[in-house]
Amino acid sequence: MKPPNEKPLAVFSLALPDNPVEQANALFNATVDEPDARSREALADRIGELLQHHNTPEIALAQAEALLNVTAMEPNARKREALAHRIGDLLKHYNTPEIALAQAKALRNAAAAVDEPDTRSREALADRIGELLEHYNMPEIAFAQAEALLNATTGEPNARKREALADRIGELLNRHNTPEIALQQAMALYNAAVGEPDTGKSEVLADRIGELLNRYNTSEIALEQAKVLYNATCSEQDTRRCEAVADRIGELLKRHSTPEIALLQAKALRNAAVHAPFLSLRRMSLAWRSEGVRRAHEEMCRRAAGREKGGGDSGTEN
Repeated sequence: MKPPNEKPLAVFSLALPDNPVEQANALFNATVDEPDARSREALADRIGELLQHHNTPEIALAQAEALLNVTAMEPNARKREALAHRIGDLLKHYNTPEIALAQAKALRNAAAAVDEPDTRSREALADRIGELLEHYNMPEIAFAQAEALLNATTGEPNARKREALADRIGELLNRHNTPEIALQQAMALYNAAVGEPDTGKSEVLADRIGELLNRYNTSEIALEQAKVLYNATCSEQDTRRCEAVADRIGELLKRHSTPEIALLQAKALRNAAVHAPFLSLRRMSLAWRSEGVRRAHEEMCRRAAGREKGGGDSGTEN
């Protein structure tokens, strides 16, 4: 049985080239396929030993990216943050945007840790990425901050605070106009709508996502809007208004024909039918519409499964 502090044998058994930079890159590459966080960190430490003897920004970057890879497998949020701090120490000595990006991603990973329930801590990590963004104005760092702010909305109990976090992502979007950041804001606005009892407020949030959709016409953003509209039908008691919201999902479906959006419209129409008078023509009409959309959803799923199967078969033949 190995002593608890003994490094895994695989860490020492790599056949490394003679060139120090190539050695560092080989050790970094070894972290990519290594499933154990401790082993990854041991590999990063070996790059650090090289850095002590060969003081180059290339080796420093290799260590920074190796430490980033450790955060991807590390389950503990505090440990992820400590690893991000180690990358920050490298950044102080080697002032490069690449190392800054590695630290931003490590801080994002710390904010995404499942054992970090404190939304204030998640937002504080996002603020630290924001400090990096002030010095290195890169869209990739802005995206990392947007992801961290989205993570902060996940456990935030206050809906207004969730919306304020979504607004902060919107500020990033104003500076860095990318569809990836737009999607983060759309998802944050959806999170702000979760549990919202006021249908009108839900529709306002859906409209904000709709504004994003007009600028970035992607099916992912359309799905976020459809999800908010569907949630609005869950609390709406008026049949006509509920049907009108379901029709809005139908408009999205015309633009983005995906099974996920189709299913949400079918469920929204079903919600509208529930509040119609029993055995009324309106109730039967809504139920018929819901069933029609549900069947369309099933057909989309079958086609998608067929395409995936066809792609897998062709890949096997090659």
